[in-house]
Amino acid sequence: MKKLTKLFAAAIFAVGVSSCDKVEEPYKKNVNPTPVDTTENKKVVLLEDYTGVRCINCPEAGEVAHQLQDLYGDKLIVLGVHAGFYAWEQVNWPNFTTEAGEAWNTFFGFQTNPIGTINRINSGNGWGFDSDAWGAAVTDALDDDAVAKLTISNDYDEISRSLNVKISTEFLSQMSGDYYVSVILMEDSIVARQKTTTGTIEDYLHRHVMRESLNGIWGDQIQIGAVNTNDKFNTECSITLNENYNEDHCHIVAFVYDNEQNKLILQASQKKIK
Repeated sequence: MKKLTKLFAAAIFAVGVSSCDKVEEPYKKNVNPTPVDTTENKKVVLLEDYTGVRCINCPEAGEVAHQLQDLYGDKLIVLGVHAGFYAWEQVNWPNFTTEAGEAWNTFFGFQTNPIGTINRINSGNGWGFDSDAWGAAVTDALDDDAVAKLTISNDYDEISRSLNVKISTEFLSQMSGDYYVSVILMEDSIVARQKTTTGTIEDYLHRHVMRESLNGIWGDQIQIGAVNTNDKFNTECSITLNENYNEDHCHIVAFVYDNEQNKLILQASQKKIK
């Protein structure tokens, strides 16, 4: 049945991509991402879209990511990681780079944009997938059963702009590894310049922009060794929200990964801060 579902989904996605080869007025709707709920222990996949404001092919890759979100709904989270040459700071261009994003980009060995990771799966040829391979990779990743559940609790004070985040990681099966949890602040729908294949768009709507990591480049280690079914681990971190961020469009993206398995992401979750 999973094989039939995969073929059906791939067919739908192929039709969607073929009808959107030309990207016109990209992301003109100010729409926040679908909230992710993992209370039913379903598998959620993270697509990290490595992009840049001066990368002319990146908007079309971003459109592929959005079509996949339309197809899979809250089973897929997209995180726009601005890193590499086409994202680096330059006069009259927005700078969305982050310390963590640049470190990831270097670690994964990416040389240019656009490129993406799907649950940080290493295919044997590296972590990167070209955008035309994202659909099949997401479908394959969703075939795996959920082995962990993430619950996000956000406490945000609108006056002080202080944000306290608590992440509960519950394992759903017995396993062993070196487990870390990363907590990322993402802001959606930022209007700023972007290069495209047809020229520069001054009021381009940047989606799912990674703003910063709340707990370091690689997150916090929560356990090394064996875990049992229903074992729970808590992660807590706090920041004061930058005054340049739109609090109404900010989300926490959290994911748990196994450092022993080439940083393979086991589960992801997303929740608005307010």
